[in-house]
Amino acid sequence: MTPGTRCRIVALFLCALVAQGCNRPTPGNIMSLPATGSVPEVIDIAVITVIPEEYEAFVGKLSAPLPLPVCAGCTNRYAWVTAEVQSGARKNPLRIAVGMIGEPGLTAGALATQRAIERFRPRHILLVGIAGGIPERVHRGDVVVANAVWNYDYGSLDRTFTPRLDFTYRPDEALLQAALALDAPWQKEIRTTAPEPVSPVRRSGSNASGYKVVETLATEFIDRVLQRDPAIVSIEMEGAGAAAAVEEAREQGVDVGLLMIRGISDIPQPRGKPLLGDKPDREKWKAYAADAAASFALTLIRSGWPAAVQGRREGARGS
Repeated sequence: MTPGTRCRIVALFLCALVAQGCNRPTPGNIMSLPATGSVPEVIDIAVITVIPEEYEAFVGKLSAPLPLPVCAGCTNRYAWVTAEVQSGARKNPLRIAVGMIGEPGLTAGALATQRAIERFRPRHILLVGIAGGIPERVHRGDVVVANAVWNYDYGSLDRTFTPRLDFTYRPDEALLQAALALDAPWQKEIRTTAPEPVSPVRRSGSNASGYKVVETLATEFIDRVLQRDPAIVSIEMEGAGAAAAVEEAREQGVDVGLLMIRGISDIPQPRGKPLLGDKPDREKWKAYAADAAASFALTLIRSGWPAAVQGRREGARGS
């Protein structure tokens, strides 16, 4: 596939997602925020979470987060709050916005990322939350920094499904290298008690992103996915949508990069073992995995952030 063809397909993919997503009602679990605070003129980093556990873990670590003010034509669909975070020896703190999608899926990931880019014009997008992990490659409580995000749902279906790697997205290289080099003790920032003793570590590898909640690896579909990309360490449901939105924005001349950080909350049953059901374990580990991912992400911002603060930018305020 040529770069031009790929870009046109990404644009059509996003148009389809937006058309589908805009007809959906606002989820009930998106909180309403009071009309106080102020929107910074510059947002350096937009942090996107999906579920309340992820959102609360990140916002709970911020000093004096402020909700967006009410303004004509504005909404706070994603419960955005803003804060300043001191980063290393920089003279000025980094300004961040943190939001919650409230529903899973590639469509939701693409819409939220597109809205964040339109509203804030951030230099970077961080997708921070939880994911499933591949047995023997990661463990519950580990944090995965994705070095590739692959939409594994795309492929050809004949008698069997053949996944294709066309929609594989790469993260912002500077952020990825900074995350891989981070040696600050991010584990000390985790406040949640793990359901069982763990020693979380940072891992990196390919991330599989699609619409499916994978409970077991003992299916022909997932087996073909894992064979197609043996480097997969995590599976989740929003990354490819967010990455497609970032790629489209970059094609339109917007200077924005993406990094995805995920805490491992569940491990699908491996092939050859009976399906015992991992949902109870997933529920127990959600809060810890979300806290681990937020701890790593904030430690990265505070001590290892590589990108220089951009000049003053005026973000759109009408989304």
